[in-house]
Amino acid sequence: MLDRVVAVLAPRDISGIIVAIDELDKLADPAQAREFIDEIKGVFGVPHCLFLVSVSEDALTSFHRRGIPVRDAFDSAFTTVVRIEPFTLDEARVWLAKRAIGIPEPFVHLCYCLSGGLPRELRRIATTMYDHHIDTEKDDDLETVASSLVAADLAARLPAFTSTAAQLDDEQDPGTFLTNLAGPTCSDAWWLLKKCETILPRASDGAVTALTRLEWEAASYLYFCATVVEFFTNELQAQSVHTAVKDGSIVALAAARQQMALDPRVTWQLTTQFRQQRQFATIDECPNP
Repeated sequence: MLDRVVAVLAPRDISGIIVAIDELDKLADPAQAREFIDEIKGVFGVPHCLFLVSVSEDALTSFHRRGIPVRDAFDSAFTTVVRIEPFTLDEARVWLAKRAIGIPEPFVHLCYCLSGGLPRELRRIATTMYDHHIDTEKDDDLETVASSLVAADLAARLPAFTSTAAQLDDEQDPGTFLTNLAGPTCSDAWWLLKKCETILPRASDGAVTALTRLEWEAASYLYFCATVVEFFTNELQAQSVHTAVKDGSIVALAAARQQMALDPRVTWQLTTQFRQQRQFATIDECPNP
């Protein structure tokens, strides 16, 4: 079929076709994702056709953990695999400035940390912040906006943890995790830390299960959210922001967000380091799962 399309377009001075396949990671079953790649690579040899396929890094990692080497299928199917790095702080600042003039610097840093510099997340966070501004019809302070953004994120992500846990087999006994995660949510730092402590894995026989990974992901996420709420307060002075940028703390907190789906233990460690630098209380890490 593509051969025929190219042949029809050639007399019209159209030299080729670009076929873009976006968000392959929306295929929840990694086996289906690999099968899809194996099926479409049969047409990759059509002359004058270029195929662009996108998939998130965390999806590739998730697929790999579940025993399906989708990354290997990618490497063997495509001529070139390009990894798109997250925005740097400067790039995020420029991106936001092009879409909303006059965002104060602390709010830029807030958006950057919550998004981890991931473009789609930065857009989502910035949109949520704008919607909050429209809904309240006023310019809220940093502390209020930070709490609102974290609350919106919690409302979106905690049900995802619950849904994932509910799909685990009974042998892993996700009941305690589901019970600890249940109930009304709150963006208060104290509540987030207490909730984090209740779901953090406390014992292990050395086996890494889907449940312990999920517990680590949820605990690290709540730990990160608590840190964001504690740091971005109205007492945060311009000098403190400058210091946090200069010593790399802001970038480290954004890096913690980037690692959340890849390795929650790294998120935990980076968040702990940030909290120690700011003299925030830390939660003792439990034995390795």
